[in-house]
Amino acid sequence: MSNQLDYIDREQLIKDAKCARMKFVSQNFRSFVYGSGLLGLLCTFAITVLTANRYQETNRQFERALDATAQMEEFVEILSHANKISSNSAREIAQLMRHPQYNCDLVACDAALERRNHIVRSELNALLASATRPDDAQISHGAKATSRPLSAVH
Repeated sequence: MSNQLDYIDREQLIKDAKCARMKFVSQNFRSFVYGSGLLGLLCTFAITVLTANRYQETNRQFERALDATAQMEEFVEILSHANKISSNSAREIAQLMRHPQYNCDLVACDAALERRNHIVRSELNALLASATRPDDAQISHGAKATSRPLSAVH
């Protein structure tokens, strides 16, 4: 009989809790509506800020890749007219090309920039590869390649 009373007491307790909850909600309905609206606005604002921040970062990466590609195009233009490329210059350019913004495979680029980037990277790599190879005259005469700083040349 004690178990049956406990069961009835629990049922009554649950019913009382439901009634109290409904009464509380009906008395404070306006607060719930305002609170829900405010929460919705805050969530919308947070999503907008996060989306805008992500867009700005993507845009910055694209601009860096665009600038880097233009810089590599300038290198190709200059180096294609040069008689010789010093090993230090070749090493510096190769090191620069390892940075992510110089490679559209590593950062977000549109199709046109990606094509430009791939073309200029291959041209620059070819120029640097030919610059580091000794020419036929050096091989046949056994000459050693020496490089002097520009300040040493009179």
